[in-house]
Amino acid sequence: MKFKHIISPNHEMIHEGWDLACKYLEAQSKLYRGNVNLLTFFESHFGWFTQNNLKHIDEALKSIPVEPFIAIIHDPFDAHLYINKIQPYPDCVLEIIQNQCLGLYFMSQYEANKFKTFFESKGINVPCETIYHPIKYLPLVFDLKSFNKSKNRNIYSPGMHLRNPAGLLELETPTNYTKNIIPWNEVTESMYNQFNKGTLDNINKINKLSNENYYKLYENNIFFLCLFDCVANNTILDCIDCCTPILINKSESACEYLGHNYPLYYSSMQEANKLIKRDYIIARAHRYLIERRRLAVHRGNLFKQIKNSEIYKLI
Repeated sequence: MKFKHIISPNHEMIHEGWDLACKYLEAQSKLYRGNVNLLTFFESHFGWFTQNNLKHIDEALKSIPVEPFIAIIHDPFDAHLYINKIQPYPDCVLEIIQNQCLGLYFMSQYEANKFKTFFESKGINVPCETIYHPIKYLPLVFDLKSFNKSKNRNIYSPGMHLRNPAGLLELETPTNYTKNIIPWNEVTESMYNQFNKGTLDNINKINKLSNENYYKLYENNIFFLCLFDCVANNTILDCIDCCTPILINKSESACEYLGHNYPLYYSSMQEANKLIKRDYIIARAHRYLIERRRLAVHRGNLFKQIKNSEIYKLI
């Protein structure tokens, strides 16, 4: 790889598959030392500042080396509308992009187009290109027969980032289903307590699981997400990896991973409440995801996608 350094944040919220992909990139970069750095999570250097609190952002930006770089942006352009996160982008960040950045990768074409339009409005003509988050290649596959035979079923709503808690509270499951939140901690408790549209009494709360035990959930259970926004959502990636049905609200970026014809999209909670009662659609979603997984494998790992990109060919 033509990179001087691969700079990745050490953060527990990063998907394990992404961490593995970045470690592989780091190993490849040692074979060839160029003059350009790769920042694998650009906004992690400054993203958690807000427009009303930029007091120490200049100090945080010192973590970005002064040499030319290529970077990967993970979060959606509109993330700041839903969580305490920086609005793209303060002048100090734009100046760094203008002076040092040779190209930016995004996790969906939809977000790449949004950011490119924004940069052009600021007079910045930085190349913007799409790469797709790799799956982890988990050795687990959803067992449809076991799920159909189960008298007591579980539906899991994992994660915190850009989740809309109202969805799970309003989801009306059949009597043989248990709704589960994972992880249950101070952050998720605060999220759910902001909503009064449902009750938490009938929801099972799981504090934490090991990675091994968490991934086992994908074998015999289905998943549910109600998202404010997303790009490459970790739960979507793991459901593709294990071909596990997930009930999810439709968005442009989700469609780039799941496809436009995925059977378990919902546009309202009324629709979600109908879909969860239809086992034949859950089965159809499982079979559909087998093909989406093949597509993800064919697309290639992070190394292959970057190496074949136009941005990389220009450095």
